[in-house]
Amino acid sequence: MTYPILCRLLVPALSVFRSVLVGPVVLGTIALGSVVLAPASVSASDESLDAVITNHWDWVLEQYPEYRREYGDMSGNQSWTDLSAEAIAARHEATQAFIADLNDIDSGALSDIGQLNQRMLKTALEEEVESFNSGLHLIALNMRSGPQHRYTMVERLPMVTESDYTDWLARLEKLPEQLGQYQALLSEGVDRERTQARIIIERIPKQLDALIVDNPEDSPFWGVFDTMS
Repeated sequence: MTYPILCRLLVPALSVFRSVLVGPVVLGTIALGSVVLAPASVSASDESLDAVITNHWDWVLEQYPEYRREYGDMSGNQSWTDLSAEAIAARHEATQAFIADLNDIDSGALSDIGQLNQRMLKTALEEEVESFNSGLHLIALNMRSGPQHRYTMVERLPMVTESDYTDWLARLEKLPEQLGQYQALLSEGVDRERTQARIIIERIPKQLDALIVDNPEDSPFWGVFDTMS
């Protein structure tokens, strides 16, 4: 693999880890103009590492369907990330499995680029595990991120064809399920004393009030249909 990548690794709490990864994409966008050639010879260990990174990349896109569209894949346009306790626990187990796969690769047999990639991905995954073990995934929203901002997603969707609109409607029909998942996370957070700071959480009710309207056409979720041709 030959391209430095500006990447974003998603953690269970859906926050963003930013780093530079040389080689296969983990989840990100190519930093144009900064192409660096990898060594001509690739060891078996480097190939094994490439396979782990590729598997992790595929897994991330499977787990977080909202992000597939950034890479031209619209297959997730009717879905939300599963935030159920079972799904989050399964992602935690999978993350630990990826760490084990990375540990199985002899870093001494890797190229310099491979060693960098191995360290960066392992560090990011270990932070995800630590976040889960600390219960930080239960602090599931803040004033900038959470279900109260779901309507803004449509601003980044290509609303051109009829299927674009039907996909959006299908996704909205599934929103109550995800709201229930948020509620369950927050409730568990209260039980485990993993809650957002008061100064932050006090701003959220006003955001929620803006979504509660008497006339459906006044809802922020309706706005996209005003421009439908």
